[in-house]
Amino acid sequence: MKRPRLSPRTVVVLLLSSSSLLCAHTNSSSPSHSPAPTPPAYLHLKMVRIIDKVGFASPVEVVSLLVPSDWRFEGQVTWHPENKACLDPNSISSITYHATSPNGLLSLERFPTSFWLWSTNTNSTDSPCPTREPTSAASYIKDQLLPQVRPDAQVISAQPLPEMSRLTTELAERNNAAAINFGQQVTAKADCARVLFEYRLDGHSVQESILGTIITLSTRRPLVVYDKKSASKTSTKYAEVFTIHASDFYASRAPLEQTDASNAVFARILLSARFNPVWVAGRKEIVTQLKDSGDDSEGPLPQGKLVPLSERELAEAYRRQAEARLPNARQFDPGVLTLETFIDPNTNQSVELNGGFEFAWSNNNDEFILTNDPHFNPTAELQGSWTQLKHVAAPKH
Repeated sequence: MKRPRLSPRTVVVLLLSSSSLLCAHTNSSSPSHSPAPTPPAYLHLKMVRIIDKVGFASPVEVVSLLVPSDWRFEGQVTWHPENKACLDPNSISSITYHATSPNGLLSLERFPTSFWLWSTNTNSTDSPCPTREPTSAASYIKDQLLPQVRPDAQVISAQPLPEMSRLTTELAERNNAAAINFGQQVTAKADCARVLFEYRLDGHSVQESILGTIITLSTRRPLVVYDKKSASKTSTKYAEVFTIHASDFYASRAPLEQTDASNAVFARILLSARFNPVWVAGRKEIVTQLKDSGDDSEGPLPQGKLVPLSERELAEAYRRQAEARLPNARQFDPGVLTLETFIDPNTNQSVELNGGFEFAWSNNNDEFILTNDPHFNPTAELQGSWTQLKHVAAPKH
C-alpha cells in the first residue's frame, strides 16, 4: 500500500532507544521561534509472508515476518529433490529471503541452509549426500559462503560468539533428547560466529556482517571387523558419524554511520519470524514417505501431506522457535524484547507483534502501528482506517 503524503509535514527517523527505531512527525510549517510539541513516536510495520506453492496439494504459508512498512521484501522456499536420499528435512528444502530499505542501503538477507555428512570410518562407502569435514562457523563463512555470495568482500574481522554457541548447543541438545532416549549416542554442538566486512555501495561506505551457526550432531556407531579367512567376527570398533547443518546464516548491511540504529531494526525482524509448524511437520512427513518407500531415485519428491496440529502443539512449536531465535536477535540488539500478543476486538484474532509497546493498531491489510503514546491517533496521522488492538499481556522475562 502506498504511504499517503503528509504535506506540509515531513517524516524523519529517530533512534529513541537502543532497541527501537521509531518514526516521528515534525511540523515543518511551525515558526522557527515557536517550539514544536513533542512528536508522537511509533513503529509502522507490515507483515510479509512466504508461501509454498509446490510441496503440497495446495499453497501453504511457510513463514511470516514483520518488516518496516516501506521496505521491499522477497522470499521463497526451494525444494531439492537431488538430496532426497539424505533423508533429512533440512536437506530437501531451503528458505531464503531479502528485505531492503527504500534506498537499498539497509538490508537483511537469509541464506539457504547447507547440509553435509562426515565419518571417521575411512572405509565407508560413498554417501549419496554431500560429504566434507566438519568446520567452524567462521571458517564456513570465510571459505565457503563469502566466495559464493560476496566474492569481492574484504574481511575486517571474524568474531567467534561463545555465549551464543553455548545457548544454541543447549537448545540443540534438548531438541535431540528423543534420539538419546531411544538409545542413540547423539552429541550436539553448536558453533556461532560473525564475520564483518566493508565496501562502497552507491557512493556510501557500508558495513555488512554475516552471522550464522554450524550445528554438528555426532553419532557413535559400531563397526564390526571380520576375519576374511574364517568369515567370523574378530572385533568391534566404533566410528563417529557427523551430520552438519549450516543454519540461520544472515547478512545484515547498513551505512557505517547507521550501524547501531539499524541493528535494532534487524533484531526486530529476526525475532518476528514465525515458521508455520504445520508446514514444518509436513516437510518431515515427506522424509517419512521417503524412508518408508526406500525411494532414492533422481525423480521428484513425493507430495507432502499437511496434518493439522492442536492449539497446544502449535503453541509449543512457536515457543521453541522464539527460544531459538532470541540468541540470534540479541547479537544485534541485546535489549530486544520478545513478541507480545495483541487481539483484534472485531475478529477476536490474535497477532504476535514486537515487544515493548503498550498500544497497537491494525488496518486489516497486514499493517500495524506500535507506540507507547496513549494519545497517538494513526487515523489522523497516517490516514486510512485503523483498529486499536487489545494488548493481552507481556511475556515474563
